[in-house]
Amino acid sequence: MFVFSVNRLAKVLCVVIITLAISSCALTIAAGTGVTIAVLAYKDKRSAGSIVDDNIIYSKISALFMQKGFRNIFMKIRVLVVEGRVMLVGALKNEEQIKNVTKTVWSVDGVKEVINELITTDVVENSQKRAAELYKVSKIKSILLLSRGISSSNYAADVEGETAYIIGISENKVELQKVLDAISNISGISKVISHVVMKDDHRRLT
Repeated sequence: MFVFSVNRLAKVLCVVIITLAISSCALTIAAGTGVTIAVLAYKDKRSAGSIVDDNIIYSKISALFMQKGFRNIFMKIRVLVVEGRVMLVGALKNEEQIKNVTKTVWSVDGVKEVINELITTDVVENSQKRAAELYKVSKIKSILLLSRGISSSNYAADVEGETAYIIGISENKVELQKVLDAISNISGISKVISHVVMKDDHRRLT
């Protein structure tokens, strides 16, 4: 008797769908208020299978948070997944919450690296603050898209307060510097933190 697991079937279907739907572009999926997953399709740098793997990693992270009863915490953070590298952005109440989030993400199969950019704050999250941050994110996307010499689909970014965080794969150091300079010139952003790797970085080959 031939048995085809649900997970394997889902993965195959996702590969087919993504292969048909995506051609050297970025796929961004939002799930709830404040929660973001960026699964990037890099030009000549990633296979459809890698994109699906990142999507699956995010799904596992989300499910695990719900299972542990961390839904409220999960809704306050943003999760960016690129080739198994997971960047966490957002503000939580205390270090204990940040520790729990990091530990939970690390326990997910397929996660190769956890980049913890979570901060602590006493300020209550509000829609006006997040709207301002999302506006800055949209500005980042627009500027990178329109900038000559930058493959915008290779990058994903988020903003917390006046700090921009970026992850992705750069063709070379010249392109990366253009990206950082472009983001730095955006009004309302006073600091840029980069976790971008070069296309030949050893972390991509492991």
